[in-house]
Amino acid sequence: MAFLNEETARAILEAFHAAWSKGNVDGMLSWCHDDVSNFLNMGAPDGGPLRLFGKAEMRAFLMPLTQVAESVTVPVSFTFRDNIGRAQIEAYIQHRTTRNVLSGTFRQVIMFEGFKIAAIEEFHDGAKMKAFWEMVAREEHQAAARAREPD
Repeated sequence: MAFLNEETARAILEAFHAAWSKGNVDGMLSWCHDDVSNFLNMGAPDGGPLRLFGKAEMRAFLMPLTQVAESVTVPVSFTFRDNIGRAQIEAYIQHRTTRNVLSGTFRQVIMFEGFKIAAIEEFHDGAKMKAFWEMVAREEHQAAARAREPD
């Protein structure tokens, strides 16, 4: 029986992020178990933590993001022990309409079972993310108001 080593775990994580960076949510999810769980320290409608269970919930959460923003994420550091990976991820997001950009890093803890991702915990800068999406909403609102103005 083959065991997952650090090199293979990192390759899986890099492929996961490469698929996301191409807007390929299903390709990204192909690296996960069907019952994968994803914890985000923010992202719920009230701005609090969010937990997603299974590929269907992750797909339903992520697909709308690919419609409004282009995103590139790359693991820049990775350690692995006892089937748990810890990574720092470099991220770049550009809103498709406003062209506003958010860039920075976040942390991921990745639990592997076999050669698939079983669980992911993500820790983002909540204040920075909130400010970015509020800026996008404000600019979209202003553009809609300008479009309604008579010529």
